[in-house]
Amino acid sequence: MAHEIYLSAAPFGAQGISEALGVARDTGCAGLDVTAAQASSSITSEASPGIRIAVVNTTWNLGEREGIASSMRLAQEIDARAVQIYCCLREGDSPPEARAAFVDAVKRALAGIAEGPGVPTLLLENELAPAPGFCASLDAWLEILRAVDSPRFRGALDAANFVASGDPGAIGRIVAEAGDLVGHVHAKGVVPFAHDLHVREPFRRRWSGAGEWLAAPAGEGLPDWQSLLPELIENGYRGDITVEPFREKEVIASAVQHIQEILSRFQ
Repeated sequence: MAHEIYLSAAPFGAQGISEALGVARDTGCAGLDVTAAQASSSITSEASPGIRIAVVNTTWNLGEREGIASSMRLAQEIDARAVQIYCCLREGDSPPEARAAFVDAVKRALAGIAEGPGVPTLLLENELAPAPGFCASLDAWLEILRAVDSPRFRGALDAANFVASGDPGAIGRIVAEAGDLVGHVHAKGVVPFAHDLHVREPFRRRWSGAGEWLAAPAGEGLPDWQSLLPELIENGYRGDITVEPFREKEVIASAVQHIQEILSRFQ
């Protein structure tokens, strides 16, 4: 199975799908990852036959009951293959309580939609927050994936988030401990916050995790995708890769080229 590269449409905003599609085509991406707000019927009419919508991104907070199932139905409507969920703790939330409630919500959503062609897989992205957070550490992320224990629920691996969250040791453990649970990969980098760089390139997102960080395209900063991605593939990873979190075509093209060069070793 060939690995495909997708572009995150989130930085383009709710009204930026046409621009995102154009950038995806121009940089050689197979399609888009979209937010739930972007995932409307108009997407499929805008998309050319050569551009696919791969993933619908949504969020979950403690107390929600129906959001995951509704996102799965929305993904089915636009023929997306997966729903990716991002969760983070709010002030006062108990991490164990939130994880238990999320596991229950995922199991209910999976039970409510029968398996079959066109039914999207659920993905959990590891968050960028001070570890362990909700699933900001590898151990917390794995705890949730294993508790659901379903082939229809997999991890969306954002290795740069582990670095920025204060769990850099996760990078060396991912393949051995999480390789068979990874269903999708986010390819970006992070670099320590530097004021001069932020002023010079204000389009770089600034994040607070374990310290301050700036977004970088894959191939710059951490993690080392030249090492990590081949290890995942050699361990059996057959999924796709999303490049993020930029809107600037030149930066996106650099990230795509970096990932393409790595994937070319396995073609």
